[in-house]
Amino acid sequence: MKKHGCCTDKECTLETCMELPEGKTCGDCEFSETRSTMFGCKPSDTHCDFFPRKFNEKTVKTTQIAMPIKLHKKLKLLAANQGVTLKALILAVLEKEVEDENNRK
Repeated sequence: MKKHGCCTDKECTLETCMELPEGKTCGDCEFSETRSTMFGCKPSDTHCDFFPRKFNEKTVKTTQIAMPIKLHKKLKLLAANQGVTLKALILAVLEKEVEDENNRK
């Protein structure tokens, strides 16, 4: 089958263009929370509603935190006002929480 190659992974064909990789759903994509909130995509979908397909499998990191978009925007603004990255701000808060927890013991 001839590759169509318009999607992010360049592996699609004309027949599979908007289909997600075998065994994957929208919920497995790093963009799923944003797109389901903004556009109503369902995490159980096995096709992408965005052309070209931009499926990118989530990777779990120890510093990755799921949060509502409004909270994310507020934290990003706070970080910018303090001249640090959002990741640095979150890590500082988490380190402080761990320190406080250890001091309570």
